[in-house]
This record gives sequence, C-alpha cells and structure tokens, in this order.
Amino acid sequence: MTSFFLLACLVATLVDWLAVAKGWRRLEYFAKPGVMILLLACLLVSSPLGGGPFWFVIGLVCSLAGDVSLMLPRSRLLLGLLPFLLAHISYTTGFNQILPKASLPGILVVLSVALLSWQLYRRLVGAAYRNNRRMAAAIMIYTIAITLMLISALLCLFKGEWILQAALLVSLGALSFYLSDNLLAWNRLVTPSRYGRLPEMIPYHVGQILIISGIVLQFR
Repeated sequence: MTSFFLLACLVATLVDWLAVAKGWRRLEYFAKPGVMILLLACLLVSSPLGGGPFWFVIGLVCSLAGDVSLMLPRSRLLLGLLPFLLAHISYTTGFNQILPKASLPGILVVLSVALLSWQLYRRLVGAAYRNNRRMAAAIMIYTIAITLMLISALLCLFKGEWILQAALLVSLGALSFYLSDNLLAWNRLVTPSRYGRLPEMIPYHVGQILIISGIVLQFR
C-alpha cells in the first residue's frame, strides 16, 4: 500500500507541475491538494501514529491547508503562509523527538544555516519595507521557523538513533522545502520569476516527498 500511495503521489505531482506550467487552474485545484492527501495516506498506512510520525501527520495537514489557501482567488500571502508556519513547527517538533548531542559538525551546521538565513532575511525584509512595513515581523518569524526546521533535519545525520538513509532523505527534503519557501518569498518581494510559480512548486513537492519518505523509512 505504501508503494501504491507513493507512486500515485508522484503522478499527482507531475500532473500539478504540468497544470502550473500551462496555467490550467481547474486541474491544479485537484492535483495540488491531491499530492498532500496521497502523502498523508502513505504516511498513515506505513507508520505508527505515536511519537515522531504524529507530528508529520499534523505537518502534512497544515501543508494541505496552506496549499488550498494559496489557491483561493483572493488569497493573501501572509494568510496563506500561516498554515506552512505551523507545518514547519510540527516538522521541527517531529525531528527533535530525540535531541541532538553537541558536536563540532552539528555546531558548524547550525552556524552555516543560520548565516545563510540571516543573509536571505536581510534581502527579503529590505524588499518588504519598501512595499509593506508590516511584513517585516512576519518574515522574521517565518525565517526563524524554516531555519529551525532545516537545522533540525540536518542534525538527524548526527543522531545514532536515525537510519543513515532516512536521515539523508529528510535532510535533502528539508533543504528543498527551505529552497522553495525562499523562492516564493523572493518572487513575491524581490524579483518576480519569469517562469511563474513552477520554480517554487518543484522543490516544494520534492522536499515534502523526500521528508515523508525518510520518515516512513525511519519509523516503519
């Protein structure tokens, strides 16, 4: 059943990318939520609901809500991103069911990601101030959330309790999710993409699929 839902999710993902590229909004209304629903089904049939997997179920539900809200005709960016903020918090909680031990590689990961996020935040908040000063605080909160999520996923690589392949999957997935969020913000606040929303959607779906695949492998 896990393989079936994962394969169906991949098909729905490709359909959604095609819909976004072609501007087929009606098809996207079905395909985009379908990706999260199928990922949720994949996780529910393959992992116990307690502990870590529970938080990823919550994260997927929040992501589904975010996907739907961003598709509404008069959706606002901040309102649409609120469910994703909750999703990142849920994922961070799930990754930290076992807290990492202090180590030099771990410290380097934290410092590197924090520095990268700080540089991106400075550019984004500068653009937000030119367009809407009230967005600055929201950008800061969201940046902290996605930074903690990415750091938490990467630190799984240094936890002996984690299967290495699972840790690699969630790390790559979190990095891809992080990239997607920053592309979305950059396209909205700094420079609009000439390719529309597709550059945001591809790493978003890849990231979600890799994260859930890693969780399934870790907690099956």
